[in-house]
Amino acid sequence: MLTMAIETGDAATWASSVAAFLALFFTAAQYRHQSKRQAQQNEEQAARDRAQAEASQIATRQVEAQERRAYAIEQTLHAVVRLLDEPGQGSLDAISSRATEGAAEWQLAHKRGHAYVLRNVGTAAATGVRVDVGQHPRGLTRALPEDAVVRPQEAVEFLLLAAWGAPRPNSILVEWDGGEQRLPVSEP
Repeated sequence: MLTMAIETGDAATWASSVAAFLALFFTAAQYRHQSKRQAQQNEEQAARDRAQAEASQIATRQVEAQERRAYAIEQTLHAVVRLLDEPGQGSLDAISSRATEGAAEWQLAHKRGHAYVLRNVGTAAATGVRVDVGQHPRGLTRALPEDAVVRPQEAVEFLLLAAWGAPRPNSILVEWDGGEQRLPVSEP
């Protein structure tokens, strides 16, 4: 009868097996450490991206506020110039009401891709301009005007993205100081 015995082998085989096991253990530990570090870096980058987006929105609001102030100064200067040119033409209230004659009207046009252009085709500047996209998710819009100033024949550009569960809206609501207008959204 033949008996088989398990032999321990030589020391070199055991040493190489232990070394391979240790290398595998250290590789797994390094992989886990790198995965955690990568996840932390991704979180930090996401936080930086959010902060940058917020800073961009704040900067946009500041620019729009400066534009509103400049527009108010411009209107006041026009009224003062008219008052100085025509001193017998009535009170300051009459001059002020003539300075704001006209009305804003809006036209929405598709530019390219997901970009749309909202143009003031009226005869008066509109202040406090805001675009409402209804139930369309805010994450699928970019650069919507909020409290903007749009002079006659000027335009603002924004993006309306569509997604599988959120198609592009059929219309938008343009609101401004003194009015609102609903406009259909044309398909690209």
